[in-house]
Amino acid sequence: MKNRTLRWVGLVALALLTSPVFGQLSGTYTIDPNGTGTNNYTSFTSAISALSTSGVSGAVTFNVKQGTYSEQVTIPSVTGASAANSITFQADPTNTTAATVTYSPTGTSDNWTVRLNGCSNVTIKGLTITTGGTSYGRLMDFTGNVADIQIFDNKFNGIATSTSSNLAGIY
Repeated sequence: MKNRTLRWVGLVALALLTSPVFGQLSGTYTIDPNGTGTNNYTSFTSAISALSTSGVSGAVTFNVKQGTYSEQVTIPSVTGASAANSITFQADPTNTTAATVTYSPTGTSDNWTVRLNGCSNVTIKGLTITTGGTSYGRLMDFTGNVADIQIFDNKFNGIATSTSSNLAGIY
């Protein structure tokens, strides 16, 4: 009986010791498809994945390098986010051209470029947000319990030929 217990304890210890441990994010990071290093993410998707997986233990700023990011961005609720531990996505201050996020939705189920989904204490600053959609193309979409959001100095380029909510700038 003791041998089985020791084997069980050994297996549990091995599993715990070999499981990855992710530290919470805090500080300044970059989003740059050409960048490298532990403080760089190559896309919004990878940065948001790290936020979702790890949470935050301090204020977090993502400086977005110039260029076009062709991806749909959804920012969910993040563990640890608060007024003191805010999350900021901003154009890198050293950029000489725009940091643009664009997405081409195909229907109502993917109808946004940037979605704030139940998140709080998020700032989006100095980005250009566009759509490539012609029938659908919400630029920014809020869903769930969203609170304490700041949107500063962004440029929104949408479809101006329709009054349909499918093409709303901010919905």
